[in-house]
Amino acid sequence: MKSFIAPLVVSLLLSVNFWPVAACGKDTQTTVSSAQLDTFMKKWSEYEPFQGPMDPNDEPFLQAALKKDPQGPWATYFSSKFADTKFKARSLSNVDRSALYGASLRYLRPARDFLTLSVKADSDNKELRYNLHQMGEHVALASLEAGLDFAEVKSIAEAILAENKDTQSWNYGNTIFNGHTLLGRVALREGKLDVAKKHLLAAGHTPGSPQLNTFGPDYVLARELAEKGERDTVITFLDLVASFWANPDEKTEANSERVTSEKLKQLESWKKQLRAGKVPDHPKWR
Repeated sequence: MKSFIAPLVVSLLLSVNFWPVAACGKDTQTTVSSAQLDTFMKKWSEYEPFQGPMDPNDEPFLQAALKKDPQGPWATYFSSKFADTKFKARSLSNVDRSALYGASLRYLRPARDFLTLSVKADSDNKELRYNLHQMGEHVALASLEAGLDFAEVKSIAEAILAENKDTQSWNYGNTIFNGHTLLGRVALREGKLDVAKKHLLAAGHTPGSPQLNTFGPDYVLARELAEKGERDTVITFLDLVASFWANPDEKTEANSERVTSEKLKQLESWKKQLRAGKVPDHPKWR
């Protein structure tokens, strides 16, 4: 099973002479020679945190590398690019945020399509299935933020929740949180406020994960509900977050008591703001 180390940091076909790859979501194709691809793959064959081919000009090479070697680090690099998109989007206006997420689909959709074919050819490969799972989540979030095809977003979220049966997987809790968050945000856009509230609380009932326990979740659905006046529900959600993000029984580090205390203070600060009729303006709420 794929290690959680690479995702934890990202959070902080046969060889032929040429590899035609969709370029930036257009109908045209960029041609990558075998020599260019070999050089690229040799350079980036070993994944290292905070390093990778992040330039848009690298995207055709990443697509070709993923197609040639679906089990290499290429899907992780795509996830790293998308993590950078999410980070940048927090400081943008709604219009620019939507455009940035929409642009990310130019590489996310082809990557998902390549992985779909790979999984069909090797359905028992857990690493490939994990990569496809992650790319599906990325496509769903990018589409949601770009205001595109909510039916597809809902379908992806429902599928990943339905397939999430391995309670011993390190990714089990992530899937619960992410799937219900996506469904809740779709429900809001469909005018189904009560459904969105139920999904927020369902997300909060995740058992946690290495990522959630360390960095905590995002609070975008919580923010969207708070902006609609549903502050009591959001406060209940924050109490649920405390059970995995700020639970001293789950911490084993030498400074766990201090870390837990700081996290609880942060949650209490947000609850105080909500009770005062405000919406927290923390980066993780954007």
